Amino acid sequence: MARQKMGRNKSRRVVRRTIKSRPFCRHQPSLSFFALFLKKFILFLPVIKTCLLKGQRESASAYFMLLRSSRKSGRRNAAKRREQNG
Repeated sequence: MARQKMGRNKSRRVVRRTIKSRPFCRHQPSLSFFALFLKKFILFLPVIKTCLLKGQRESASAYFMLLRSSRKSGRRNAAKRREQNG
C-alpha cells in the first residue's frame, strides 16, 4: 500500500513541475525573435555607418531599396536580356 501511495505522489509532483515551467517556455519565442532582430541589425550596421559617414543618406535608402527589390529587378533584367537576344 505504501509503495502505491508513493507512486501517486510522485506523478502529482511531476505534473506540478511541468505546469510551473510552462510560463517560462511561453516567453522564449519572443526572446529568440528579439535575438534574430538584433543579429540582423548588427549585420547591417556597417552599411548604415559607411553611408552616413559619406553623407549620402539617399544612397543608403537606394541601397536598401535595391536589397528589397533584388528579386524583382533580377526578373526584369532577365526579361530584357531575352528581348535583346530575340
